[in-house]
Amino acid sequence: MGTIVQKYGPIYGEAVNGTVQGRPNGSYYIPPTNTIEIIPKYLYITKADGAYRITDENGSYVQDGLHLIANAQDLSLAVGCQVFSDAECTTVLGYSSSATAGQFNTHLTNISFGGPDLVDEQTYYLRGYLITANYTAVAYSEVIAVTAVV
Repeated sequence: MGTIVQKYGPIYGEAVNGTVQGRPNGSYYIPPTNTIEIIPKYLYITKADGAYRITDENGSYVQDGLHLIANAQDLSLAVGCQVFSDAECTTVLGYSSSATAGQFNTHLTNISFGGPDLVDEQTYYLRGYLITANYTAVAYSEVIAVTAVV
């Protein structure tokens, strides 16, 4: 009687050639927690054409003035930014439109649409957020202080 040698495929969850057995469409990274980071090019803000935007110290418009970097456990989440008048983030002045899955590491040109006019040289606060499809927040960034240039 002979011996039969049969090669088994990869075990569920085992990485082989950059993909993971049992994961649809190959592997992708799932972080242990949802996180978001906010990185502005400058720490100045203005309101132009109805939108809050990051500017340089002279109030000049800066293309892609804000960078949001998120790690999400669910790829259906979205990111955005909020503008507040207080450091405790209780009085929101405006929200940005949300960048959807695949755009988590994105630059925002308009931080927020709408909201009241800003007061020159007053401090305002920005916070990035990670939300579900029904707008439930699952992570917030640190709060960043910016100065208004009107």
